[in-house]
Amino acid sequence: MNEILYWMIGLPIQVLIGFLCSRVLNILVPFRKELWRQIFLFIGCWLLTGMIIFVGDFANLPPTIIIFLITVFLGCGGSRLQKTTVALMVASTAFAFNALADSYFRIGSYLPPRVFFWLMLYLLMRHYGPPKNYELTPPMWRLLLLLTATPLGIVLSLVLLQTPYYDHSDPIMLSNFVLLLIAVLSFVGLLWTVTVLARQRRLEQQEQLYEFNRAYYQALEKQQFEVRRVRHDMANHLQILMSLPENEKNSYVEELIHLPVMQNSIHYCENQVVNAVINAKITLIEQADIKLNHSLFVPEGGNMEKSELCALFANVLDNAIEACLKLPQKQREITLEVRAEKGLLVCRISNSMNDTVKSEQGLPVTSKRDKNLHGYGLRNIQEIVERYHGQMEIETGNGKFSLFFYLPYYF
Repeated sequence: MNEILYWMIGLPIQVLIGFLCSRVLNILVPFRKELWRQIFLFIGCWLLTGMIIFVGDFANLPPTIIIFLITVFLGCGGSRLQKTTVALMVASTAFAFNALADSYFRIGSYLPPRVFFWLMLYLLMRHYGPPKNYELTPPMWRLLLLLTATPLGIVLSLVLLQTPYYDHSDPIMLSNFVLLLIAVLSFVGLLWTVTVLARQRRLEQQEQLYEFNRAYYQALEKQQFEVRRVRHDMANHLQILMSLPENEKNSYVEELIHLPVMQNSIHYCENQVVNAVINAKITLIEQADIKLNHSLFVPEGGNMEKSELCALFANVLDNAIEACLKLPQKQREITLEVRAEKGLLVCRISNSMNDTVKSEQGLPVTSKRDKNLHGYGLRNIQEIVERYHGQMEIETGNGKFSLFFYLPYYF
């Protein structure tokens, strides 16, 4: 009767512990959206946190860690290296605490310490864990995997290599307790390492995006300067044209007409940066037979850096153009609506798209072959919007991709 009552009380508590473990895991690695994958992952977390682990007990640990690794690979996104590292980090911590609870606490009293442990671990992750949607390079993940080998090795050595037949007064019990405690506390060091590396990586990405934005703006500014210079020199071109023989005039005029700086420049709005970006992209839009619908009201000035304003709209248009190029010409259409008033810059751009779009961490993944050089468009937009304390939303469906963002914009 007591055993039945114990299991009736213990089962929901164990489910709660498994849920807390899954939340800890989700902070370190993204979950996939399919329900069946998340169910398998929860089962793996529930099994990991509830498995009985004794020092010197060979039976339970090996199959549990294999099952947990399988569920992480099925239910989580990210690279194989990331999933392996995170799974072993969480597993080594769980096994170390389970071995402490099962070897040093009385049966029937170990559930409250487990609830307390995983709740504290979850709160620790919430407050001091890495930022949302963080990214680490493969060398960083390899470093973390190497650091994880120490606590994991301690747990495996104590559980798999020692004999379970010893008296509780044996001095080895104290040394085992200390080693298991070190293995548990090492998770704090690993968490701190992940957080520091994630912040460092984000700073590197911000610096790369800033350099890209600055270079793009400088190139655009140079192009606009060339436009003004050539038009200013038009009188000189006309004088040269008058002095040329008749048989050379036509070829000279043809060269002037086909200069990029001689193409038509349309006035879309008062803001010179936004106007220059759209004029720079309009040639590609026309060459691709993309229908462009636009409504813009952006006055000159504003609180944004010119390079960031340039990068914002350049990436917005680049992503829309890239999506349209995958479609037949008759289906290519972009609608751009921008308003800057009442302290906000509001933009909505929608474009036709292929319905089969893969996403990762909430952002569509580029289909270009060189993913190291591409795929930063939406991430760049999100980075700029968040830097100015704005919000960005993405909607897909019915052959349409819609990007909406707003941010504080004042003069």
